[in-house]
Amino acid sequence: MKQLFKCILFISPLCLQAQSDTSFVKPHSTIDYSVMLGSTGMNNDMLYQLGLGGYISSEAIDRNEDGMGHKSKVGSISNIEMVHYFKVPLFGQQKKFRWRSVGLSYSNAQSAIFSKDAWRLLFRGNTDYLGQTLDIKDLNYTRWSSTSLNASFCLSEKKSRLGKKLSLDFLSFGVDAIHQFNQARFGNSDLYTDTAGSYINTRLQGAYALGNENQSLDGFGLHIGAGFKAGKLSFSIDRLGLAYMGQLKSYRINAEETFGGDYINIDDIQVKTINQLEIERSQLNSGNWINKQRDTIVNTFVLSEESVSALRLLPFVVQAKLEAADKQSIWTLYYQYINGMLPYISYQYRLFNTALGYMYASGSVGGFDTYDLGVQLKIKPKPNTHIDIDFRGIEALVAPQSTHGTVIGIKLKQYWD
Repeated sequence: MKQLFKCILFISPLCLQAQSDTSFVKPHSTIDYSVMLGSTGMNNDMLYQLGLGGYISSEAIDRNEDGMGHKSKVGSISNIEMVHYFKVPLFGQQKKFRWRSVGLSYSNAQSAIFSKDAWRLLFRGNTDYLGQTLDIKDLNYTRWSSTSLNASFCLSEKKSRLGKKLSLDFLSFGVDAIHQFNQARFGNSDLYTDTAGSYINTRLQGAYALGNENQSLDGFGLHIGAGFKAGKLSFSIDRLGLAYMGQLKSYRINAEETFGGDYINIDDIQVKTINQLEIERSQLNSGNWINKQRDTIVNTFVLSEESVSALRLLPFVVQAKLEAADKQSIWTLYYQYINGMLPYISYQYRLFNTALGYMYASGSVGGFDTYDLGVQLKIKPKPNTHIDIDFRGIEALVAPQSTHGTVIGIKLKQYWD
């Protein structure tokens, strides 16, 4: 099953956006795949190469660097989820407890906040910057990869009512298998390479933690969730919980504490040039390509390795939806707890109806970039079969060298008689 998920997720190395389905009476099953990719510092040409694999030329690196600010971020969230919703009695039944759904999902979320100089060091090396000081402070990278087994249930109408208009729609719980966890943080750090390339002065204050690269599981987690309704407004929080990882590798360095001064002087270091990158698709999901770059740049300065355990808050998800009374327009909010992500707010307006379904146009702000323009299709090829297609980032197709992202979602819903 894990290999199947990896095959489906090969197009998104950097990456949960499972939409709650609360309007149901008949039993039905859904398969939902979504990916969100965006950046304020990498243009779409480079993002697609990082997402799909392939050749990144030095010219592409030059073009990207020209449009970068001092501080940037990049991130991606992807999810594939299979859920079965059970038959629910009609409104008004007084049973105290009833199962609502059970599902299995695989999610991959990662993000980085970085300076322009840190980007240069990663994609160019330090050969081009002899005699210069590269500022790499406030670098932050996080990655989660996990499989979750989820279940939800509903309470009776009487027990679920929380106020005059507010009610509890469902409660959920689940377990998580953490396949990969990486986290890197550097504070007050910079790097100077001698003009002759004979030595490096570096000030490093940071830490890097990662799971065991030789095993498929880094840890386990437990989570809960809940959904609420108030008229046409629905709100939910999912995957709120903790993950325990017992065998993380931890690297820490503080030049001032270790050496009694601000800087480390390293004489026997090779000046490194990083040019045209060849990124293999088979390595994308495991992050091997960036690990090789990390080894080239960071391992020279690593003093020691520790095996540690850690308890971390899972990257929980918050969602909200407000639908107009005539169903002509919809407001949605999506947020996942990961560094660099802003609440992703979207407005959808129904353009027209067809015999097969509806078409919406949308505008969105937030996430990992600035704004996205998109279209959504809701198709009913058969009475019991619904297909939702979501594409945002039309402006990225028109201007591939701009720093806009992409959101792609495909959902199949099958009702059972």
